[in-house]
Amino acid sequence: MNHAENTAVSGACGAPGGIVSAMRAFRADRDVVFSGVRALLNLTCNDASNRSRCGAVGACRAIVTALVDFPRDRDLQLFACVVVDNLSRDTENKAKLTSEAAASAVVSAMRTFPTDRDMQFQGCRAVYFLTGGHCAAEARAAVRAAMRAFPADEELVEEAADALGIGVQYTRSLAKGKGT
Repeated sequence: MNHAENTAVSGACGAPGGIVSAMRAFRADRDVVFSGVRALLNLTCNDASNRSRCGAVGACRAIVTALVDFPRDRDLQLFACVVVDNLSRDTENKAKLTSEAAASAVVSAMRTFPTDRDMQFQGCRAVYFLTGGHCAAEARAAVRAAMRAFPADEELVEEAADALGIGVQYTRSLAKGKGT
């Protein structure tokens, strides 16, 4: 992740396909899936080409499957939400993630860990990049719950504002319980 050349070479040499294949082949093995999620996070973090490569080999489905299959695994859920955020910065991946119901999987993670600030922050961020501020009612409710749980967290409230497609000032009012 912190070495652009290695990340680019890994992507170009087929690492995304190997990672997704392993995640599929060992779908019930938490450690393999978790390692795959972390590898996808590293490959997609700062590399647009790798985001595209990962989407092309099925990473969108694999990451949503990981979210669904391991609902109580906080670390896996958190890192998977970051991967959804990363992958959704690619237009084709955003469509794939939408068809795989990624927003619902992210919302489930947010609801499972309502007092976990990092989960709420990453969930809001993933919702924003998935929906561009036009999220469905289920996601809107989860984002509102996140900002109400952490009303003094300016970073989180800003992510929530983006996810809801509204101004930060209005979002701060909502976070403090004023308005709907």
